[in-house]
Amino acid sequence: MLVSSSWRNMANATPQLWRHLHIRRPHQFADPAGLWKRLEKSGQCPLDVVLKVPPGVIDLQPTLALLHHHVRQFRVLDIDVPDPKIADTILPSLALSDGTSRGNPASLLEELRISIYEDPHASPDEHKLYFEHAFYPAPRLRNITLSALRLPPPSSKFLSTVATFAITTGTEDESPSVLSMLDSIEGVPHLKYLKYTGYEFFSYQNTYSLNHPRIVLLPHLEVVDVIVPGCGLDILQCLEAPSL
Repeated sequence: MLVSSSWRNMANATPQLWRHLHIRRPHQFADPAGLWKRLEKSGQCPLDVVLKVPPGVIDLQPTLALLHHHVRQFRVLDIDVPDPKIADTILPSLALSDGTSRGNPASLLEELRISIYEDPHASPDEHKLYFEHAFYPAPRLRNITLSALRLPPPSSKFLSTVATFAITTGTEDESPSVLSMLDSIEGVPHLKYLKYTGYEFFSYQNTYSLNHPRIVLLPHLEVVDVIVPGCGLDILQCLEAPSL
């Protein structure tokens, strides 16, 4: 399609037109020059970034290096990967300052979504320490959606401002740890809305088997949306939420 030079110049000079970044095709990772141009044209606008890594893409560093320097502009970050190990590459690269454990500030970030969409043999891992200082400070962060395969420890600083927390299981074979989920939920002091979705399986990590009752106090919790009959019930039995 042909566009007149005046319209093209107007578009190039309007940063708001370039604030939505969808990075999901193999050639975008192989040659990030197009991403560099879009970031340049976006100026200082808040950015909504969708980063979906296709199967088979291996070299993410050129793309991550470009995005790293614009984290302060992120308003929404949506990461969609086929393998938990890819998430373990992307998150430290974006969320932490270069070569340190200090957070990469995300002062405009309002929503963070991390999905793991394909690996049927993935198993839950220990809480990842890179979450502890991720995107800190992020004073506007209110909404997070995370895979049950990668959950932050309760000491994670970015949880302090979150009001909506959604946990998802991506495949039928995943068996998320109830205790790990409770740990992460307990780290969200201002939680108002909790959602947990997944497949219908019965959790054998029944909280009744603990030597001491596990109670998670959530004074601000108003809504719980649980669509997992087994371990969803395990979680509900541990919540003390007077505002629910």
